[in-house]
Amino acid sequence: MTKLDDIRKLIAEGESESVEWKKSTAALRDVGKTLSAFLNTTGGAVLIGVGPDGSLVGQNVTDTTQREIASMIARIDPHYPVEVSFVPVERGKVVVLRVGRGARRPYAYEGRAFGRIGSTNHVLSASEVTHTVLEANQAESRWEAEVAEGFSITDLDEEEILRTVRAGIERKRIPEVASREPIERILERLEVVRAGAVLNAAVALYATRPGLDFLQCELRAARFKGRDKAEFLDQAEWRAHAFKLLDEALLFCGRHLPLAGRIPPGEIRRKDTPLYPTEALREAIVNALIHRDYTLRGSSIDLAIFDDRLEVWSPGALPAGVRVQELKGPHKSERRNRLIAEAFFRAGLVEKWGRGTQRIVELCLDAGYPEPEFREMTGAFIVTFYSGRAGRIVEASGLSELQQEVLAVLSRDEAIAFRTIQLRLTSPVAKSTLTDALRALTEQGLIERLGKGRGIRYRVSR
Repeated sequence: MTKLDDIRKLIAEGESESVEWKKSTAALRDVGKTLSAFLNTTGGAVLIGVGPDGSLVGQNVTDTTQREIASMIARIDPHYPVEVSFVPVERGKVVVLRVGRGARRPYAYEGRAFGRIGSTNHVLSASEVTHTVLEANQAESRWEAEVAEGFSITDLDEEEILRTVRAGIERKRIPEVASREPIERILERLEVVRAGAVLNAAVALYATRPGLDFLQCELRAARFKGRDKAEFLDQAEWRAHAFKLLDEALLFCGRHLPLAGRIPPGEIRRKDTPLYPTEALREAIVNALIHRDYTLRGSSIDLAIFDDRLEVWSPGALPAGVRVQELKGPHKSERRNRLIAEAFFRAGLVEKWGRGTQRIVELCLDAGYPEPEFREMTGAFIVTFYSGRAGRIVEASGLSELQQEVLAVLSRDEAIAFRTIQLRLTSPVAKSTLTDALRALTEQGLIERLGKGRGIRYRVSR
């Protein structure tokens, strides 16, 4: 049953691929289209009684209102049991309609099937309808949905399963009753056990020892010397369940990523920050665990740390219809491994479907780091993070505010031109004033001047 706090959280997240607001039931036809789109994509919730600005305007719910809602739901074909809640607010009620990803796709409303990109619905084309039908028909034959021969529930990490339950209950993504259920029922709830049989998804998510039959449940990590793979300083590999791989990868990053010193404008001492944004790294590794192609037996997720960058390699090309250049903005969400993705969502490690790559970009930029790079190469998807600096710590005193700010600007990049520095300052300064500041910093040995003429660049001294 949806509560007022749940509604406020959904409003705080904003309208998205899985959330839509409507001011009143006057828009019920649009609600029907949205439910069709949710059923055909990732599921979601429609809130009726929420204004365009997110305010709780409420809806007067009468017997007629309920009949109109029921009539709208009846026009969805094939039939789906929409969950309907009426939540009291200061003025009337908010009507919440929830659906999951439908198993009998495509779902049509008034004879037309809809899809969803970002917060917008669109009528599915003939090719999209065909793709949706094929996807639904093949859902049970996906690798993750196949029975894992030779595995039983006793081969799974019970404590990790219970951690998923506790996290899911805390985030209201798993009902509280699950805390009192036996392990088998919990796994059935997660759809990774079917009629007592353990599925491949359960092995990938929770197996204590995946073994030689699941070589793809592996992550390799290496810290290389310099900017190529000619020589490594440390390496490790693990074959374990996905949650364990995530923990090991983050621990490896913690051992090998130094703090980078940056001098914020107006301050005279450095502020130590991680060389790469921790949350964005976590998101990239989770993304790889969820979306990698598990049918590529013997392939691994690779984590490579260089002096100037960090790369996360995920086996498998992007799904058909998804292009690299679209990943930094709203794009079509294709979950190659729905059951694995769902478990990570329940555990609170994924917030919104289809926003993993967007979130990686946002986390980097919001924290003041360079924008990451996405690319495909040799059958893999790669996320590259750039530190902007090689981790050298800078500290200075007795500097003017302008000199401090110039140092802060330079600490975020390898080497940049005069004009670039000028543009990144918080307040405009005359060319001569900036020239004097750069000369003073150079004379003190705090920065270096590289090149000649128009090719001159500045960087923090090494």
